[in-house]
Amino acid sequence: MNPVAGSDLHSFHGPPDRMEIQRELISQLYRSALLTLASSFGAACLLSYVLWVSAEPEGLWAWYAVVVLVTLLRFVHVRRILARGVSVASAREDERLFAIGSLAAGVIWGCSIVQSVQLAPATELLVVPCVMAALSTSAIVSYTRSLRSFAGFVIPSMTPYAVRLIWPDGVFEPIMAGFMVFWSVLLWVAARHLNRGHRNRIELALNNAQLIEILTSARDRAESASLAKTRFLANMSHELRTPLNAILGYAQMMDERILGPQDFGKYGDYPSIVVRSGKHLLQIVDRILDVSKLEAGAVDLSEDLIDVENLIEGAIKFVVPSAERGGVELDWRPLEQLPCLRGDATKIRQILLNLLSNAVKFTPRGGAGDGQFAQHERRPNGDTCLGYGHRNVTGGPRECAGPVCTSGEPGTHSAPARIRRGQ
Repeated sequence: MNPVAGSDLHSFHGPPDRMEIQRELISQLYRSALLTLASSFGAACLLSYVLWVSAEPEGLWAWYAVVVLVTLLRFVHVRRILARGVSVASAREDERLFAIGSLAAGVIWGCSIVQSVQLAPATELLVVPCVMAALSTSAIVSYTRSLRSFAGFVIPSMTPYAVRLIWPDGVFEPIMAGFMVFWSVLLWVAARHLNRGHRNRIELALNNAQLIEILTSARDRAESASLAKTRFLANMSHELRTPLNAILGYAQMMDERILGPQDFGKYGDYPSIVVRSGKHLLQIVDRILDVSKLEAGAVDLSEDLIDVENLIEGAIKFVVPSAERGGVELDWRPLEQLPCLRGDATKIRQILLNLLSNAVKFTPRGGAGDGQFAQHERRPNGDTCLGYGHRNVTGGPRECAGPVCTSGEPGTHSAPARIRRGQ
């Protein structure tokens, strides 16, 4: 497992912040209120139909008009809050406003008992429990996400009906009183249980969302590391071949005495080239063995002053065997006073080797290419930046690498290296 991803998993502490849970709870309260408010119109119409025969029309119409007005006002308020969104800062105030609206609705529904007492005793005995059951169901379904809103609706709406059942015609009914106490306790316990359940579900959802975010981030980093490793290993074949070709090429030239068996002076520089190629190959192998740094995104650079001319000459000597086998002529004519670079010699040498080996490899037969190392720009701090580019004389695009900043003396210096395909 990626160590960074593992540290993210260990940093997962849950549970989420209580204010965030409260915000989501109030947001769900407002979303569920839309259906409750819409059903209030139907419930008011149904109760008005039942009471129409025995109740006074004026009082019934007045009660129904107040129900419609309050419900519309609450509907507008709920839509406004949903459009704005419930934030952590506004959650308490939004809950308070919702509780006030619930209290107003509860008072209005409690006032409907005034119309119910005009029913016949047998009908009233059936209607009152049905209204109480409907109010209890509405409160359980819609208001348990806020206990203040639940109490604000249940107490004023159900108390008048409970009193009517306990004292019918002015006679106290102890059994009914005990049942009302039991019913009230049951409602409150159920409301608290459901409220706790809503909170637990929200906490679980927030924990899951946080965990999914952490796991997704860890997966993305693992995929990026895997892709980087794949690209790194794919490039190794090219980077390893260049110094190996130099080692094998010069060794083969000395072994087969290509320049003549008696003229060993011509081979004088070849052993040092083989040694440098071997050292460069060893450095590349060290990079392969240090893949863990690549995965962690921490690649160390060794910053030193670099002699540009020696670096370029050494890189050209690396690709000489490949050029001779391919019939490519290398023409290196250095100019004087190339500035020194400040950077990692191994990395810059590898850049030059990649550019030169590609130039040799992809120069078309009968074509020619030229390359140039030159000052690219001068920075405000006095540093000089060098760039390299090569192009195919037959019309190919220019490929550039750079700029690389130096700390040498500024000036315009160039050193062209011409590459020609032999016939």
